Amino acid sequence: MTITSPSTIPYNLHGFHQPEFQDQVRQFLLAASHRGLSPRTITYYFFHLLGLERFFISRQMPFLASNSVMVLRDWLQQLNEQGYARHSIRGRFYTCRQFFRFAFPDTAGENFAIAMPSNSQVSPYEPICFTEAEVECILHQPNLRRFTGLRDYTMMLLLLDTGIRLAELSTLLISDLDFQDGFIRIAQGKGNKSRFVPMQNTCAAALRSYLRLRGGQQHDGLWISSKGQPLQPDTIKQLIIKHCHDAGISGSAHAFRRTMAKSFLMHGGNAYALQALLGHSDITMTRHYVPLQPADVRHRHETSSPVESLLRYVQKCKEERKMSHE
Repeated sequence: MTITSPSTIPYNLHGFHQPEFQDQVRQFLLAASHRGLSPRTITYYFFHLLGLERFFISRQMPFLASNSVMVLRDWLQQLNEQGYARHSIRGRFYTCRQFFRFAFPDTAGENFAIAMPSNSQVSPYEPICFTEAEVECILHQPNLRRFTGLRDYTMMLLLLDTGIRLAELSTLLISDLDFQDGFIRIAQGKGNKSRFVPMQNTCAAALRSYLRLRGGQQHDGLWISSKGQPLQPDTIKQLIIKHCHDAGISGSAHAFRRTMAKSFLMHGGNAYALQALLGHSDITMTRHYVPLQPADVRHRHETSSPVESLLRYVQKCKEERKMSHE
């Protein structure tokens, strides 16, 4: 597959040694750029594929459709044995699977419907979602009588209410807040796409309280330090992890996003509305994003069962008829 465009990839591809592999990587990254993926995502793709090529070379194997799946599995297994984190291995897996399907479109389908290796850390895992008790405990960690405590509490409340990404939270401006209509503007979400997400009264009230303490600054950045400087994304990330740790809970900003998504569905939210809230371009991503356990499905069925709903309707009709006769 060849992509022709005057665009250039801003990465030095000289680190690659196999000409055919290098050319396929260049075309793959150009295609990713055309789809609107962020420079950060493309950078991840670049380094993951560089590692893959080095593994091909170490095995003295050519880059062919017939051996790519086997090489990928061996590489992931090696990374697993070397102690790489499972999320790191998982990222390489998905990058390489997309790359193979791009490089060998004629053999896509069964040959490249690659599944996660089941004998390593990259096997399917249970995403972290907080329980209501855990959320309450985490939100009690910041000291609301201090500026930094109210700030951190408001950040976490916003994550829970809207499900926005850490990167989206970090770059919010005061001008992105629309209290009159109850919306927050995400100017540049994943894939450089903008969207509006609603905020409810509790979250809006917390934001107003925080803004009163924040006061006027020379910049429009929403989140600031006690000295008035804009908070960096990594600082926000670590603050949230610290509050989770102080509550004795393993968690992160992304766990708040997943918790929001699951809670939204469990309380009757529509999957397509959730897709819009999360900023997913495909409903398939939303479906995989919030895997519901059998107990979750049973809970929703208890309130949504057609038979139980019919019985409630019949009972209501009987009561109304009885009252009309009295």
